[in-house]
Amino acid sequence: MKNWMYVLIGISTAVTAGLLLGFTAQQHNKAICQQVEVRILNSNYNRFLEPKDVLSIIENHNIRTKGEPLESVNTYLIEKILQHSPVVRNVAAYTTIKGELIIEVEQRIPIVRIIDRSLQQYFIDEQGVVLPDNIKQIAHVLVANGHIPSIIVKPGKKIVNASLDSVPIVNSTLRNIYLVSSFIAKDDFWKSQIEQLYVNEKGDMLLIPRIGGHVIVFGDASDLEEKFIKLKSMYYAFNQIGWNQYKILNLKYKNQIVCIKR
Repeated sequence: MKNWMYVLIGISTAVTAGLLLGFTAQQHNKAICQQVEVRILNSNYNRFLEPKDVLSIIENHNIRTKGEPLESVNTYLIEKILQHSPVVRNVAAYTTIKGELIIEVEQRIPIVRIIDRSLQQYFIDEQGVVLPDNIKQIAHVLVANGHIPSIIVKPGKKIVNASLDSVPIVNSTLRNIYLVSSFIAKDDFWKSQIEQLYVNEKGDMLLIPRIGGHVIVFGDASDLEEKFIKLKSMYYAFNQIGWNQYKILNLKYKNQIVCIKR
């Protein structure tokens, strides 16, 4: 008898909970959107996208939010529109029982600024996606210039890939720049030390450091990690012998560094 009682109590509790949830959902849908809050989730490093910019995009598409019933606020459409912005990496839009529309936006993070041989300028982000040159309040990033092939770029389009396979020749230089820039961006030491990447007429990458009057001949992106390990060991030696002994450090050759004195 007690078992049946427990079963009945359980069923009753489940039904009551279901009714309450249904009532809450119904009330939520009838609620009016009282506030729109835009959260830029990764704005510590760069602030080229601000809440007012997000709101402006929504308004330009005639999407009604504040003062409208929550059930008529199309969060899916808001996400779809914002995702088309070349500076947006991810976006999530949702409503709350308090009558709020929350829009959470993750910006793309640029890792290198490209100035190609035709003086065309643009950024490339962590995923190899092009960002427009006119983005505002950009933090310092590595600058790459020199003999970089000019290509047709479209903001928001992925133009390079981390894979070393099946990459068109026209993008081989950009791929090398992207791989080296990505490595530098993930390492606090190299990010603070390397300020410029120059591509010479042979296609070799030359790194220009902030400290020390030397040039680092890096070559291409092959043996990437090994080259930076060799370079760091040389920098440790500089602490003992001084930073002005050499004018060129050549990392192109495997298992060695060729140094040219001043």
